[in-house]
Amino acid sequence: MKHHWIRGNLPLCKECVTCGDFCGREPKLMDIRCVWCQTVCHDDCNKPITSCDLGNLRKWILPPTSITLKSIWVKGVRKQVVRDITTPPYRPWQPMLVLANRKSGDNQGQSVLQMFRHLLNPAQVVDICEVPPEAALDICKLSPKTQYLILVCGGDGTVDGYSALSTR
Repeated sequence: MKHHWIRGNLPLCKECVTCGDFCGREPKLMDIRCVWCQTVCHDDCNKPITSCDLGNLRKWILPPTSITLKSIWVKGVRKQVVRDITTPPYRPWQPMLVLANRKSGDNQGQSVLQMFRHLLNPAQVVDICEVPPEAALDICKLSPKTQYLILVCGGDGTVDGYSALSTR
């Protein structure tokens, strides 16, 4: 799989994969990072030619090469949802599904959603204010032999609701 490079939004104190110096030192949109493996590189250095291995989180990431998307209409808005999942060619693999309530915790749920969308495939991160509980877990039915790690983020009501669903 090829790296997917984007400019800016680099984590602090991250070393360039090419020269070893720190990237993103100045407060401007500069340098690049791979959205999947989080590798960073200076604009002036050559991009690494190696393929992307999804980095340290690969065990929990649903690789973009393993999913097929379809478009659906929800409340007059077109959304992309996962239609099919194929198992990636590496082991161990236990994809994480993050279900977060953006309105809980003094509205800190929004930052939790953003953080996990930055680290994982956005298809694995569900805002439960927009999606009903059963629909949020439908992705698990697409690969029934796969054991998912489900992280529920919210208040007592959110966690209780999903723990009741998991016992069914």
